[in-house]
Amino acid sequence: MAEYVLPYLKHAKICGTDGKSKCHAAKELYRRDGNIQGIHVFNGGQNGRSGLQLADGMIVGTYSMLDQGNEQGGYDICTANLGTGSAANICWEYMVDVNGSASPNTYGKDIFIFNLTKSGTVIPTGARNYTSQNYTFENGCSPETAAGWGCTGWVIENGNMDYWHCDDLSWDGKHKCSD
Repeated sequence: MAEYVLPYLKHAKICGTDGKSKCHAAKELYRRDGNIQGIHVFNGGQNGRSGLQLADGMIVGTYSMLDQGNEQGGYDICTANLGTGSAANICWEYMVDVNGSASPNTYGKDIFIFNLTKSGTVIPTGARNYTSQNYTFENGCSPETAAGWGCTGWVIENGNMDYWHCDDLSWDGKHKCSD
């Protein structure tokens, strides 16, 4: 990320994997179901996580999903499988808090997840080709008991967050509460 992405961004702060430099000032993050989610997803220090705070306050947390056990000793085989098609070869996960440390700090409201694939495609979690339970719209976003990790694709494709207001939305049915 540092080599290929940072030259194109006006960044305010980089948070390394040492866990000491903090990008996100919130004490806690929340899942859609109201449970607390660790703040480390933005502040680094665990499992190769690191973060970046952009000049406008937006915060991006990164997580490597690269296969660390290939024969060459490198980190270039993307084997995370969260679905079909492009969702079958995930290399990186990016959590984006669109309004920075400001509330509500909740997945599916102001925190959204994207995946970078082996082919270089960025896809939003919860898109139609996700089959991993926590990342589908039907299980990872729509029910009030969900973590909120599968909401990004819905928001991008349908232009709404109606899943907060009605529980009968689906890819093959209603796309907004007023339908």
